[in-house]
Amino acid sequence: PVILWSSLRILTVAPHDKEGLPCLQPILDAARNTLEELYLTSFDRFKDQQVLLAGLVSLSNLSNLRVFAVFAIIQCSKKRNAPYLAVIHDINIVLGTIPKANKITNLLFDFDIIGKHPFNGCLDQHWVEMFDKIIRISDGKPLELDIMMAVSTGNLDVARRGEGELYTGITAKSGALSDYAEICAHFWNPTFWARGLGPTPRDHARGRCRR
Repeated sequence: PVILWSSLRILTVAPHDKEGLPCLQPILDAARNTLEELYLTSFDRFKDQQVLLAGLVSLSNLSNLRVFAVFAIIQCSKKRNAPYLAVIHDINIVLGTIPKANKITNLLFDFDIIGKHPFNGCLDQHWVEMFDKIIRISDGKPLELDIMMAVSTGNLDVARRGEGELYTGITAKSGALSDYAEICAHFWNPTFWARGLGPTPRDHARGRCRR
């Protein structure tokens, strides 16, 4: 079969595919006038290393893009003296390629946090900058924002000590959003299960919320 990239409206890609990601930008360039939804969310349980997207993905020419979603892995444990991977800063660079005049209605971020208390390197990520980028993208128009985060210890029998404080700390860095009523922010973490609230599917964009 022949794939006509210039007519593509929805695209879902694995964000941790080192071999496949370099092929993404040519597809985005070919679909620049038609692509409406881009999901970098396909999950591969055999890959737990984040691939840096800056330099591989630019959203600058996607004039009709409405939905952008990313699944990212944040490693809080590392080898001694090794630097932490600046995952959020990398995502911020990609968000920075979205022009101020845009049609974005939905941004979705799903973070898998790997590590244990005290989660070194996680709270130090560029969270405040990410929320500033989101405010710029909204630019006064309605925007649905979904942020899901969950801690993975690698052992289901190990209690995730301090994860509640981690979720609270990350959410607190979004304080600037409270000044922008047009941005409807939805935060989710595993403690919400007790309230009967499940996460938003990675490949689904919610409709406009009612306040």
